[in-house]
Amino acid sequence: MLFTGYPVVTRNGLFYQSMDVREYVVRWSHDNQVERLEVPGNALCPVSVAGGDSIGFELATPGESLGMVFDPATKRVGRTAVPDGCALRDVVFSPDGKWAVITRETATSQELWLQNVASGKVRELAGGNCNNSSPAWELDSSAVIAASDCSRAFGLPALYRIPIHE
Repeated sequence: MLFTGYPVVTRNGLFYQSMDVREYVVRWSHDNQVERLEVPGNALCPVSVAGGDSIGFELATPGESLGMVFDPATKRVGRTAVPDGCALRDVVFSPDGKWAVITRETATSQELWLQNVASGKVRELAGGNCNNSSPAWELDSSAVIAASDCSRAFGLPALYRIPIHE
């Protein structure tokens, strides 16, 4: 895939945005398979909603932008308010509250830094002369899923799993 980004980790699996042949789609990785959410238009910026059981996303079609919600239990898509899934989040806390991933903008790139909440110690998690963005924690706080265009064309990220070691 040319582009994958905006990961969302849920009890039902991993959701993310990717570029398909003609449009952007939301994909759902679960149970050793990957499904595409079938909607008529560009599916953008997935975000966890409804207590983490459902996924909201923006459906963009010519002249219209709609908020949609996908329920993994029924595999149905319905209307909702337009979610704010593409908003840059400067800090994302781990589910166990021990860690924070901080997104820092530099003059040439975006970097991800890991902070131990108790000690305040900070270390680079993903950097380099590339863009690292959209961090999402695994539910057990053992790793971060993030988009990065390192070793790829600028602006065409792939998803990477970054284990957290204490």
